[in-house]
Amino acid sequence: MPNPKKIETVKRLEERLRDVPYIFFADYKGMRVNELQTLKRKLREKGAVFTVVKNTLTYIALSNLGMENTKKFLKGPTALIVAKDDPGGVLKTVLEFDKERKLPAVKGGIAEGKIVEEDQVEALSKLSSREVLLAQLVGTLQAPTRGLVTVLSGTIRGLVIALNQIKEAKERAS
Repeated sequence: MPNPKKIETVKRLEERLRDVPYIFFADYKGMRVNELQTLKRKLREKGAVFTVVKNTLTYIALSNLGMENTKKFLKGPTALIVAKDDPGGVLKTVLEFDKERKLPAVKGGIAEGKIVEEDQVEALSKLSSREVLLAQLVGTLQAPTRGLVTVLSGTIRGLVIALNQIKEAKERAS
């Protein structure tokens, strides 16, 4: 029989995870408290939250939300990294922290409803932020137009130069 405190924890966890597109699972075993606080601060700057909840309660909350296929990530000491956007930046922060201290190891996660395996985490961390990708898209879309304007202005500029040379030649001839 579950106690009221655990039921409340599951309910709050469900509310927190309901509309979040990015949830990652990290092994935090061996982390010191000061390292944990440093990582939490860095993730907060990226708009993510690092939370430790019992695996059983996490699994119940995720199952209630239709994410039963996450059980494989909930073995051993597991923390949740919850992000609303910029999964690449969040994972990059965790992986940089991981390289410095060899902790935590990201086990995998959920990105927009799809399972992200451990081997896909590094690839996802290399993605540029949404703003950078949008800027690249706008630049790509503008390139043909900019090229057309350059070509047309070059033609007009050439015509003006030719007419000016004709005018100067006629002025010299008269």
